[in-house]
Amino acid sequence: MAITILVMGGFRASAAVEFDHVFAPLPGLVAPEEKPLRDEICLNGRWQFQPVPTPAGWTAGKDTPPALPEPKADAWDAVPIKIPSPWNMNALDSFGASDSADYRSFPSYPASWEKVEMAWLRREFKVPDGWQGRRLLLHFEAVSGDCEVRVNGKVLARNCDKFLPFEVDVTDAVSFDGPNELLVGVRTMRFFNQPGRFGDKTHPKGAWWAELILGIWQDVFLQALPPTRVSDVFVQPLLDAGELRVEVELRNDGPAALDVRVEARVVPWLPSGETAVLAAPERRGRFGENAVVSFPRTAPVRLEPGATNLTRLTQPVRDELKKWTPDQPNLYGLLVEVKSGDTVIDRRMTRFGWRQFGFDKDQRFTLNGEPLRMNIELCHFFGIAHMPPRHAWAWYQMLKDCNVNTVRLHAFPHPRFYLDLADEMGMLVHDETAIYGSGADFNLDLPATWERFADHADRLVRRDRNHASISGWSLENETLAALKVRTGDPKVFDEAGDHFVPLVEIVRKLDPTRPWIAADGDSDWGGRFPIATAHYGPGVDHYRAHETIGKPWGVTESTYLWCGTPPEVSEWNGGRAYESWSGRAEGLAFAV
Repeated sequence: MAITILVMGGFRASAAVEFDHVFAPLPGLVAPEEKPLRDEICLNGRWQFQPVPTPAGWTAGKDTPPALPEPKADAWDAVPIKIPSPWNMNALDSFGASDSADYRSFPSYPASWEKVEMAWLRREFKVPDGWQGRRLLLHFEAVSGDCEVRVNGKVLARNCDKFLPFEVDVTDAVSFDGPNELLVGVRTMRFFNQPGRFGDKTHPKGAWWAELILGIWQDVFLQALPPTRVSDVFVQPLLDAGELRVEVELRNDGPAALDVRVEARVVPWLPSGETAVLAAPERRGRFGENAVVSFPRTAPVRLEPGATNLTRLTQPVRDELKKWTPDQPNLYGLLVEVKSGDTVIDRRMTRFGWRQFGFDKDQRFTLNGEPLRMNIELCHFFGIAHMPPRHAWAWYQMLKDCNVNTVRLHAFPHPRFYLDLADEMGMLVHDETAIYGSGADFNLDLPATWERFADHADRLVRRDRNHASISGWSLENETLAALKVRTGDPKVFDEAGDHFVPLVEIVRKLDPTRPWIAADGDSDWGGRFPIATAHYGPGVDHYRAHETIGKPWGVTESTYLWCGTPPEVSEWNGGRAYESWSGRAEGLAFAV
């Protein structure tokens, strides 16, 4: 897809520049090796949009959430919305909503959309020929807001998370003969705010830009899957035991019981070797055909209609697999086949790396048994410029050139391609939830808040746990630190901390392979977290105390860059910290 850009010189337009590469090169979710048993079509593109006004007089935190009225046949906006994108994209500048910001990522979007808090989105789709007999699933990578999904007038699903994927089985609602109507209704999560002692937010919200976006902001696919299939895979590389362990979840959505068995083999990922800046994000690599490790076939398992089964595979590994490291990011694909008799009825490819994270006897972080210092960088996600994979590729390449080997995907779960590219480029990832507590604006008294936190943490780990690059999990950010600004009551800290303990156990149960589970910026929250982390400050000597009690620690935000005021920075360079931005930056450099 070529992109034409009109370059402005002063107030006069100059020559257009054509970008003759794919703007956002993204592969689908179905790997070539899974076809033709699995297939998909992308439903991105131009959708119809119908904004709905918030009822006059409605008050957040006082009134019940307003219902989304039924869509009207004659009320669709003349301007289509481009999916994926938030409908209020033009209202958001780098640091949030601003009436004065000139931030036109999508110039065609009317200004009236910028204050819309609920809306309907609509498109039609046709089921491709040959998909009869399969299960049809709508896959949404992320929809920001309380979401309702309808197909041909039937309400099929709801979703209440802004950042993580969800799927909707539409098999029984679609027509194979003609067009199908897909309706997605979205309401702002602000409607569900309820005042508590310290805040009113009742959902994982992220920060700044991510907190405010509304609508379908990531990809949408319609997938055709076998009725009896692999529904999940968890690959566990255990280098210290010399074993590759795999958990395969099977599901039978067919009308009859079926006897199946599982076969699996490991094939190499062959990177393209492309280094050109514009071409590298497009030509990334492919899976090889020759197996380097094969698992013995399992005994047959009977799956009743509607049933699931968890099959565990274990295979010794010696020198067959090359280790994944930041310098040599070797990757492999686990190809799982489900057979009924001698017939293959499903294939599922999962990419992974042969590597293991841990801690040594001195509580130093290790990769593949060797101590590794993580030099970490983070960046707040600031909008549409961060959405193409080209941004992630360029960011990682820049960091590697600066000897940075770890990124903290800060404040909310980032789009999946950030992890895919980290796997391929050898960048460690500190993966973080959207439980961004820095504003002390969560209603931590409400059980529903904690239920949403738990669901969010569960979904994040399930989405990301096979990625080679993920070195650990950040379960929350600065919730305790912000509470300490609001109150000095230790009982409040203990109550909130106790609520996080079950979330730590969710992460540990879903992923026993990564011991790094942190409350970023909140030390270890009174012993409740296995890792202690620090944010900012001229020194970290007080965190070294954790070494005497055998607890790992790290600094995941530093240098005062975001919050250092001139009085704080002047400790390092005196009055120059007050003179200018450059003077402040000079003091920050000395503080490091």
